[in-house]
Amino acid sequence: MSVRSFILGITAVALLCVSVVHAATNLSTPLGALRTYAAAIHAQSVPHAMACVSSTGKREKAVVKSMLTMMVANEHLSKIAVAKLGPPTSRGGKELASASSGYKAMQAKLKKAKVSIKGTEATVTMPAPKGTTAGKTGILYFKKVGTHWKIDGEKLFHLGAVKKIPTKELSQRLKMSDQMAGAFNAAADDIQTGKVKTWKQLHDDIYMKMMAVMHMGGMGGAPANNGGAGSGPAGGGMGH
Repeated sequence: MSVRSFILGITAVALLCVSVVHAATNLSTPLGALRTYAAAIHAQSVPHAMACVSSTGKREKAVVKSMLTMMVANEHLSKIAVAKLGPPTSRGGKELASASSGYKAMQAKLKKAKVSIKGTEATVTMPAPKGTTAGKTGILYFKKVGTHWKIDGEKLFHLGAVKKIPTKELSQRLKMSDQMAGAFNAAADDIQTGKVKTWKQLHDDIYMKMMAVMHMGGMGGAPANNGGAGSGPAGGGMGH
């Protein structure tokens, strides 16, 4: 898996889950939980986003926090890049910018989203692009925890796989995930300080930072992806 594909994976998860309007905390419905979660990511608040995701166990919560931290860092970099570098021209630039520019564009889609509730479980299906049909990546799963609806963290971040990962290996994955989030934030700083002035320079900057993270993690190559889009500690991003 290439670095560009890895960034695209993270952006895809963020775009589906984050590209909606700000909203006050509302976990009384699946859509309310989704809006609240989106607002938290857009405001770059990991704690508030975590409150909208169901997870049980210390290991699972650590994975959720790590993945959300990386998504927030991606959102931060996207906002800075779009504001400072102008409209992207390359495919890679457009993919990165989509986390920020897609925020408003998806509002209409959210209004047309279909909600299906069965007992304490629910799904929200986002409308598919024109000329296509909704696939698995267009569906988000929810659980009712007490009186609150929350995004099903097990399906969003493949938390079921966490139980099978040895403690030492999981610790290494979490560390690498946090370092990648740090790479996104460092790239944003490079734009702010004027070190990076074009989308091409940003692409190269991110690539070098990612390679440094993988080298420190002992991978010697591109990040492994044993799950879905958005490689992370649990090996996945978007749920089934």
